Amino acid sequence: MNHHAVDDMGLGALELADILEAFNWVQDTAYSTILARGKFSWNQFWNAGLTCCIDCPDPMVKPGTCAEDVRALCKADSYAQKYAMLYGFSPGCGGSTSNLTNPNTDIAAFLLTRGGHAWLGHGWSGCSKVYEWPPALDEDYGEPLELCSETSAGVFKREWSKSTVTLDCNTWESKIVMKNNAEAEAGSGTRLSQPASRTT
Repeated sequence: MNHHAVDDMGLGALELADILEAFNWVQDTAYSTILARGKFSWNQFWNAGLTCCIDCPDPMVKPGTCAEDVRALCKADSYAQKYAMLYGFSPGCGGSTSNLTNPNTDIAAFLLTRGGHAWLGHGWSGCSKVYEWPPALDEDYGEPLELCSETSAGVFKREWSKSTVTLDCNTWESKIVMKNNAEAEAGSGTRLSQPASRTT
């Protein structure tokens, strides 16, 4: 509803409260039924409440609040570790889908913070748009071996079975180093209880 809807419909405060209560009941009942049947829906993705609509997701780690964002998302009890996360490419909602501002840093931040069920990409901006596909999306980074850790002030690291991911929030510089076969084999014995994943 737009901000004129209540007046246009002649609703009072109590009537509006009743409508909202009924809507929330329908939504909660539908979502819980979907989950109980082992299914999922687009509207159940989590984007940290950064945008009004899941169709237009934002990145959850941003330059101005990078260290704070990563610390919060990397906690074992954070929503990022418990819910199906939809992480948007920078610049985020309303930005260009064909000219991403820093896709490699977005991919690193996503790999640092994602939980067992997570998606990185674009929201829905229409059929006529060009949706950039960064080459780094085609890499296989393996499986996460740990939650990310802060190795020094504002610098974060996470080991994956086939790569090591770092992000320096002080400089907004990221690095993903692929492991050789011997290193990957050595690290394959201890994994978080999450499904294998690519970035998409």
